[in-house]
Amino acid sequence: ILDVIVKSLVAGEDSIPFQVNSFDLYGYDILLDESFRPWLIEINSSPSMGRDNSLDYVIKDALIYDTMRLVRPLHFDRAALLSVLNRRAHDLAQEKKRPNQLPPTEVEARALQQLNEDLTDILHGERPRQYGEMPQHLGNFQRIAPSAMHHQVQRTISNWHLGRRID
Repeated sequence: ILDVIVKSLVAGEDSIPFQVNSFDLYGYDILLDESFRPWLIEINSSPSMGRDNSLDYVIKDALIYDTMRLVRPLHFDRAALLSVLNRRAHDLAQEKKRPNQLPPTEVEARALQQLNEDLTDILHGERPRQYGEMPQHLGNFQRIAPSAMHHQVQRTISNWHLGRRID
């Protein structure tokens, strides 16, 4: 089943937009034949999260729980965010009236320091997970890409395309 999923992701990866600050949840319909060989029926880009029976409740409640633990959205202080936005709007208006006399490197250093202070206030000192950093909790999710299987499928497809161009 993982082989089918990885191959379908590689086949369609040019159509999947790269998004650093969000995620997509795909629903795979896979049929197992009498030999337990998987057959891809369809991929849903917006799978139903409706719960119509007890099995739906068990599976989808666990999926939602694991997804929230995986994504780990940070709590933020709305009042602190509003205060920062108002201050920055005021500072921009003042800067237009009188351009900054400091060297650009010092302006950048101060701006970065202020940004870090603002984010610390807004996020109560919590640090968001960095791009590429593995989540602490995968739940019932399994990382399948990037992986050795994923790289092998990509290499095979690239070699196939290269061979077709040579012919």
